[in-house]
Amino acid sequence: MADIKTHLRELSVAVGIGIKKNRDLPNNLALTKPKDFFNLAYLIVNNDISSARNILEIPVFTPEHHQIIKNGLKLADIIVKIFNVGPSDRIIWLGSDTQKNDPIDLIVGNIGFSLKEESYILENMGLYKYLNLMTGSSFSRGLHVFEYFSPQEYNNWFQYTWNRLLNIPGGYWETNNGRYHSSIHVTDNKVTLNYNNTDIKILPTSPITIADFQQSTNSVVREKVFSKWINETLRTDTAYLSVKNQCSIVAGENLCRYVIDNLNPMNLARLLQIYEIEYYYAKSTSNELKILKVPRRDDFSNEIEVANVEYSVPSSQLNILTTIRNKQTGRYLTIRNECRFSHGQFNGTPEAKMYYEHGNDLSVIYTPIYEK
Repeated sequence: MADIKTHLRELSVAVGIGIKKNRDLPNNLALTKPKDFFNLAYLIVNNDISSARNILEIPVFTPEHHQIIKNGLKLADIIVKIFNVGPSDRIIWLGSDTQKNDPIDLIVGNIGFSLKEESYILENMGLYKYLNLMTGSSFSRGLHVFEYFSPQEYNNWFQYTWNRLLNIPGGYWETNNGRYHSSIHVTDNKVTLNYNNTDIKILPTSPITIADFQQSTNSVVREKVFSKWINETLRTDTAYLSVKNQCSIVAGENLCRYVIDNLNPMNLARLLQIYEIEYYYAKSTSNELKILKVPRRDDFSNEIEVANVEYSVPSSQLNILTTIRNKQTGRYLTIRNECRFSHGQFNGTPEAKMYYEHGNDLSVIYTPIYEK
């Protein structure tokens, strides 16, 4: 289920359009209660919105919620004017469909919209998908950037971390943020990881591999205990940052070399969120309102090419930078895939969330319709 802010961002546009279609509906949504907002959305949207019922879990809207709704209403007003939305145009919300193969959040009549707000994110893709799209490879879901592209350095990073854990001052560490209590207790022959006053796993103090660690723990323990300890204890440790940095650098070098040596962007359109159907990318913030037309794959210009693939490691974060060039206009767009753990260090497979760089303009690949 998406978070409340995402639901508000998407449904506020739907509700705003509905108000424009039906003048009998109330128009002071930014001041209403969550229940009023949800009930109105339920009346306006022509399909099931029950997966957005988490809106009802908050007693009142915060100032941030109000601003999200205002931004959505502002975008709705422009959509109605530009696309001549009429009373008979159905409004379909697709935000709850996690299995669809396109980024469309809302359909008005027969026009699809991908709705954005503050985020510069294009897609939360796995690394396997990025590599397959760029090279025509057939990597499977779950590809681990460090295990595959810098296995020795990843092991060094883990071993340093584990050795530091074995030398916790006094053999004990704990944290309690009011929602949960986590602790680590190190003795001569065991390491006890404790979550919410329950001993979850007991690990040997002798050297262990990353695979041993993964098998001996679960994702909750890795996130709430081990990763929490890392964040509190090692985030300013120079040696820790050094081994992590080296792991990212080697992975970046090997990954970029692989992409460049095997570059075959048959699916460049898909990488750029271009699909079989035409839709509109719409972004609304407090300071910006933008609508861009995203072409159909069949209409995608052959003038778009991959100009460069490189990596950057600010601090210790691995980023893959792919620069796209429009050969016809000479303009460039750089997209950034952030390769990082989303639920704590050494926990699961790092994601490769894709953003377009701040200062870049999506009009390099999409057609501007409205901007203010």
